[in-house]
Amino acid sequence: MRSRYPIFSIWRFNSTEDKSPIGNARETVLVSRPDSEMCMNNITKGTATFVESLQTDVLGVAIVKAKAAEPNFDLAANMTDLLATGLLIYIN
Repeated sequence: MRSRYPIFSIWRFNSTEDKSPIGNARETVLVSRPDSEMCMNNITKGTATFVESLQTDVLGVAIVKAKAAEPNFDLAANMTDLLATGLLIYIN
């Protein structure tokens, strides 16, 4: 979910013990429910582009799009996170 508002920071402030100040920067949030509990993760532009692209494109195209959106996109870290959270379960 891409927003022009700090949606993750607002959610975090109101839903957790973390009362860090809420800035005014745009935030992108990956909302998932791998088990019975909802998870929200503040993600980078590259990660958002990568996840969106994986829905319709092959892995190589998703990587190229993610690197175009975020030149320092870390494929290994993103794949590790997506596999660990159960959001990516199959690679063909």
